Amino acid sequence: MKQIAFLLAIIALLPACTQNNGNIGPLFGRWQLLEIALPDSSINPEGTLYLSFQNEVVLFQRLADDGHSTHTYFGTFVHTADSLLTNLSHDDHTVLSYFHITDTTTPAFAVKQLDRKRLILAAGDTTWIYRKY
Repeated sequence: MKQIAFLLAIIALLPACTQNNGNIGPLFGRWQLLEIALPDSSINPEGTLYLSFQNEVVLFQRLADDGHSTHTYFGTFVHTADSLLTNLSHDDHTVLSYFHITDTTTPAFAVKQLDRKRLILAAGDTTWIYRKY
């Protein structure tokens, strides 16, 4: 009897791990920036820059040099099959400069690749390569 009650409790908790009726989408979660490809160079941020998505919120995050504190920047986003449109309305754009994002209000990205392990975004002549973290 205890085993049945335990099994029912586990089954009841499973829906709590998802959102939006189970459709969490391919962007959901945290992505680590591996490389920023610029026209004349390439930058490896060495595990210090992250992009996170949940519902309609996007978070740009930089891990500080001390390895403990973070600098964050929130916004909203709309994702379609081949584009990612963001709305960033804060005044302090310091974190975005580490990502080499020049449009600090409504950056739009082309989604070049999106699967369970990799996200590649492009805007103008800059490409951002992420891995699922």
